[in-house]
Amino acid sequence: MAGLIGRFRYSVDHKGRLSLPAKIRKSFRGKKGARRFITTLGLDGCLFLFPSTEWDQIEKRLRQLHRFENRARFFIRSLMANASETELDAQGRITIPQSLLEQAHIEGEVLIIGALDRVELWDPKTFDAYNQKSGLTYEDAAQDLLL
Repeated sequence: MAGLIGRFRYSVDHKGRLSLPAKIRKSFRGKKGARRFITTLGLDGCLFLFPSTEWDQIEKRLRQLHRFENRARFFIRSLMANASETELDAQGRITIPQSLLEQAHIEGEVLIIGALDRVELWDPKTFDAYNQKSGLTYEDAAQDLLL
């Protein structure tokens, strides 16, 4: 599967339904489990939306963690307790649980970002604050990671 890319601003309705951009949906066309997604807590204040095939890989990695180690147990519990399965409806929408929307401070407008193997869902103000707080520039990150 080609990596998920792009940045889109959409709205989430009062029932927690979010239309996925057509460009994102096209990435899954014809793939096994293409209509099934897992939404869970992300990092840095966002939510992660994984296609089911990518989520399967996350579960494999979780099963390899040492469950007698406190951090591993905490992480598995936190990730899995907040995970929710959803499917694309006929209009290309998914439903996100209200509890997750609240944790990510998403009300009304949502920033949808393709991030290789997942989609990140952000409150636009939280995303702007994260970028400012990070103290990094695109050039700094590229130099450190790619060069």
